[in-house]
Amino acid sequence: RIIGANELIGANFLYRGAAVARSVGRVEIRSRSGAVLGFGTGFKVSPRLMMTNNHVLGNAAESRDSVLQLDFFLLGDRRPNPTAEVRLRPDLFFHTDRPLDFTLVAVQEDETFRRRPVIGFSQGTVEAVIGERVNIVQHPGGRPQMLSLRENRVVDVLDDFLHYVSDTEQGSSGAPVFDDFWRLAALHHSGVPSRDEQGRILLQDGRVWDGSRSTQHLIAWVANEGIRISRIVEHLRRQLDGLGDERRTVLEEALGEVAAPVSGTSGRPGSGESDLVVQPEPDGKGTYRVVVPLELTLRLPRVAVEPPGEPTAPTEPTTPTGPTGPTEPTEPTTPTGPTVITDPTGPPPPEASYYDEAADGEEQRSYYGEEDLPRDRRDAFQRLSRLVRETQTSVLSYRSARHDHLYPKVDLRQEGDLRSIYSGKGFDPREVIAMDLEIEALREARLQEFLLSESALDEAAREQFLEDLEAELPFNCEHVVPQSWFGRSSPMRTDMHHLFTCEPRCNSFRSNVPYFQFTPEDEVVRAECGRRETGKFEPEEGKGAVARATLYFLLRYPGMVGDENRELQRGRLAILLDWHRRFPVDVWEKHRNAEIARVQGNRNPLIDRPEWAGRIDFGPGFG
Repeated sequence: RIIGANELIGANFLYRGAAVARSVGRVEIRSRSGAVLGFGTGFKVSPRLMMTNNHVLGNAAESRDSVLQLDFFLLGDRRPNPTAEVRLRPDLFFHTDRPLDFTLVAVQEDETFRRRPVIGFSQGTVEAVIGERVNIVQHPGGRPQMLSLRENRVVDVLDDFLHYVSDTEQGSSGAPVFDDFWRLAALHHSGVPSRDEQGRILLQDGRVWDGSRSTQHLIAWVANEGIRISRIVEHLRRQLDGLGDERRTVLEEALGEVAAPVSGTSGRPGSGESDLVVQPEPDGKGTYRVVVPLELTLRLPRVAVEPPGEPTAPTEPTTPTGPTGPTEPTEPTTPTGPTVITDPTGPPPPEASYYDEAADGEEQRSYYGEEDLPRDRRDAFQRLSRLVRETQTSVLSYRSARHDHLYPKVDLRQEGDLRSIYSGKGFDPREVIAMDLEIEALREARLQEFLLSESALDEAAREQFLEDLEAELPFNCEHVVPQSWFGRSSPMRTDMHHLFTCEPRCNSFRSNVPYFQFTPEDEVVRAECGRRETGKFEPEEGKGAVARATLYFLLRYPGMVGDENRELQRGRLAILLDWHRRFPVDVWEKHRNAEIARVQGNRNPLIDRPEWAGRIDFGPGFG
């Protein structure tokens, strides 16, 4: 029986972990006289480079006398394994950065180091998200190699750092932080202490730490911190132009800019075999068989949606029978056009203009009619609410809404790319769809495992599992009104007026926190996705669009959003209206509105008639 969550994992987790652990060693910091000054952890990132923290090896002089000790672990009978020492070569390459707390230093090339797999930058790295498990291979306290596996979750993703719950000690500095597929996510470097409102470090009993070493062991630690590998790679790429030819070649090898010497193991722990295996065939003709590792990168062709054909006749609106309005449309419905895969190497297919303002103007006049809004602000709300409810003619499946409409057409920018609603970061639509399909497969596998467990019989357990799954494996799709606010039900879940492209880490960073406007002086958690603290989130980009989408939701689903601390409070309505005013509608939003209207039937009045926002009482939209 599965007890609670399914924690089964394939045995290849251990084999791959054992293979990469062979490239992680203890850094022994030595003086010129050979005295041991301290310990850290380091690991192989290229055929000629090792990485650790800046606070482990801060300059070339320290590195010159220090060594990397590989295979320093205990055997099954608790006897120490024979340790291999690799000397460092800062004269060949040395680069360090204090803000990102990392050091890259060359090693003495020998057979011991050459046979280890590369824990590289150019492949096998990952952007971890909140809720994801991480694994750390380390030398805590300078002791033999130890592991912190799986019961460690990412709790925060900042601009340059990851925060995760795990066990480390001094000496773990410089350890690689992996995900469950043993892809490199971060470079471990410190703990995160609990702090008071003034930023002072707190002890476990709530007192302020006095800074003394004698009470350091009493500090209340809340997480560990690692530097995101993607930030280190960005920094290193900026250094290339300033390097001499030899040092540039060494760094380019690590970054995957040039072909690196073959190194590593076949993945069989302890085999000592090279990834490149050359064996003579027994034919006596000088034939050789070469076995090499192979990685394939698949590029999906551009996905586009053909212009819709004849619109389907809208269903007759149902007469309202209560305060919630007419009966909601049901799924599935007939899509407006087929999905067409085009040849990415050939000429692009003929397409209509990105946004036809004249044609859309005619659609708007037909949709709203000639009659103006009522003078009474509450009557204005009721009229528009009825309009957007009764004109929605179709409800898509969640998968179709994302893959058939949102990514390939609705959310496209005029330049042909997608951009994250909160960070503004650009993406190729094909990459977004491919990432979503991978996440979807993982989610489906986890769900099937759960449904086979006894816990699936308990409704509360099912609800908790779905919430955890949503947090752990978010799609590249943001619900401006979080799904937990409406129980993940349709048609709210698939209403494209409040669905936007959003990379998973921004999705996780926001979580289900309502929007808020901070002041410049507020000390809060910052990331490229925005700013956040408990119960408050301010996006970095897209404020006008998300405000109009939220106001639409109040019109379309009155009573669905509660005036509670965990949802949208009435007092924050002024923030949305202020964002609506300060960040006006652009051609991208007009394009979105027109495309959604073709698929879904209804429109967002705040995009078509921005001036109406001040003439509507949105109060009836709250539960």
